[in-house]
Amino acid sequence: MLSTAKDFRIVQKKVAELIKGKILVGHALRNDLKALLLSHPKKDIRDTSEYQPFLKEGHRRALRHLAAEILGAKIQSGEHCPIEDARAAMLLYQKNRKEWERSIKDFVRLKQKQKKRKQKKKPEEGLNINHAANTS
Repeated sequence: MLSTAKDFRIVQKKVAELIKGKILVGHALRNDLKALLLSHPKKDIRDTSEYQPFLKEGHRRALRHLAAEILGAKIQSGEHCPIEDARAAMLLYQKNRKEWERSIKDFVRLKQKQKKRKQKKKPEEGLNINHAANTS
């Protein structure tokens, strides 16, 4: 079976090209990205295992439990099917898309404000250093 497998670097490059600039939707995407030795901007990831309203007492939940509770769908009852998992994750995202995107927008806005505050502080620190050097 492995003799017919594609070269890892070729697959990695192809996946990187496919996901660049795209929003990734899935469950436990960190595992998939780690296996491919890839990263993706946090603002472009919609991971059903990490979405706050889907957590139970702060812990991640299995996709089959989320699908059963939120979608009323039974998945992963027999042989594992990644297509079924992908569909369930996409349905969970679509059902909560409006709130999810609002929370992402708020997160990005907060990060931008924090970045601006840090940038405003740096010039002041620089002025104090120059002022201290001139007065010595």
